[in-house]
Amino acid sequence: MVFVTKYRPKTLSLDLLKYLEMAFGEILAAWRCKLLEFGGEPDHVHLLVHIHPALDISVPVNNLRTASARRTRNRFACAQTPSTQATSWATSSVSCSARAMPSSTTRYS
Repeated sequence: MVFVTKYRPKTLSLDLLKYLEMAFGEILAAWRCKLLEFGGEPDHVHLLVHIHPALDISVPVNNLRTASARRTRNRFACAQTPSTQATSWATSSVSCSARAMPSSTTRYS
């Protein structure tokens, strides 16, 4: 998944990125999901996530967007000013789905 800050300002500091990694992990754990990898830049974050098979992908994605923004606004004063929009995520996001297959079922031409 990729979440981008609203209007793409470069407002995600190193401390904020570390906090977001922890927050995303906690939020996902509550949904029986797991954060496998996390990476971030000053204007966006990348998440590799294992989503529980019983869930629609849109449910944890929307929850991650809203809960992470709320948690960050509550924790960091810089995220509370409307001019920075530090943790207001853009409404668009990228989510891709993949399924692991054993190598014995993979065919190459």
